[in-house]
Amino acid sequence: MARLVFHQVSLFDGLADELVSDAVVVTERDRIAAVGRRREFGASLPAGVSVDGGGGVLMPGLINCHEHQDTRGATGSYQERVTQDTHYLVLRTARNGLLNLAAGITAVRDMASRDGISLIYRDAVASGLVRGPRVVACGQAIAMTGGHGHLRALVADGADAVRAAARALIRRGADLIKCMASGGVVEAAGDLPASPQFTVEELRAAFDEAHAAGCPTAAHAHPSEAIRRAVEAGVDCVEHAMLLDAPTADLMAARGVYLVPTLSEGPAMVSRGPSWGRPAAVVERARALLDRHALAARLAVGAGVVVAAGTDVMGEMPEEVELLREAGLSAAASLRAATSVAARIIGRASDLGVIAAGYLADLIITDGNPLINPGALRRIRWVCKGGELYDPVALRAAAGRVPA
Repeated sequence: MARLVFHQVSLFDGLADELVSDAVVVTERDRIAAVGRRREFGASLPAGVSVDGGGGVLMPGLINCHEHQDTRGATGSYQERVTQDTHYLVLRTARNGLLNLAAGITAVRDMASRDGISLIYRDAVASGLVRGPRVVACGQAIAMTGGHGHLRALVADGADAVRAAARALIRRGADLIKCMASGGVVEAAGDLPASPQFTVEELRAAFDEAHAAGCPTAAHAHPSEAIRRAVEAGVDCVEHAMLLDAPTADLMAARGVYLVPTLSEGPAMVSRGPSWGRPAAVVERARALLDRHALAARLAVGAGVVVAAGTDVMGEMPEEVELLREAGLSAAASLRAATSVAARIIGRASDLGVIAAGYLADLIITDGNPLINPGALRRIRWVCKGGELYDPVALRAAAGRVPA
């Protein structure tokens, strides 16, 4: 890998509240070697491949803390999407990896895939077989019989069976263990978001096994009862939490439980769901929950819960960052939710999400200032992952078609 020298940029380093103007960042192989202002480098820039940012903002690559790469960009109902042939879902995962890179997303926390596809894809990216974002993956979620996501989950009932399922996923190489602690939105019937699923004992069995193996844990949970069960069972992070109430938000903050609210999924379902073949009942359910989900996020932010950005299946990162700002995060905090805070949640705080010497060279340049307008995250000029530079236009051209 060539040494890269980024210049003619302002810098958001993933930590500070303000941009550093006239910045220079130098990469060496896959790491950041030097960071500073232009004047600190003397009369001439270091030798290397010059990357002129054209006055844009250089920032850490985005980290999407809740993604499903095997079903993103797929049309049809939930049942139709997740029961497609596994080989086809592998190809869609590879397509979506290119599109994620093009969107400036250099790391993904994949929160369940059919047959553990995400684990295979993770290893293929890491080995250099295919190009894509770094992947942290649960492989499959654990669901109860008939529970949310059961069509592509490991199904288990009772603490012993749930414990065995967690052990099986850890044996396959899962980076984290995820349990479906409540119903959801995407199935047209028989799966309601207000319905708790799994007991405290069942959840604790999975989470204890995960923690014993050094794996973090997560729970899909919408109602406060399901969230409280997960917190009591020792969960590290809650996903979605559409129906979170104030006392439960306080409980999460007191226990240090993270939240990935996936706020952009609902608006995307409402605006694009009909053209993407989502059932009318699912679209209307999502519409009815928009205000409640926004309130839940505000309650979490107000209580001091640490919140990170994640899109789920239809959401997008620029909208997610914007909605986190509407929920009460500052402009800089909303970007940290997609960079340094996100790195903490995926267990990569020591080498991702921050622009500093020694960190991995995962960087993007935006056309415009995302601290002023999160829409600048839609205009990515360059993407760098591990010291390799990518043109977003070329990445999109190499990827297959996506629905409008």
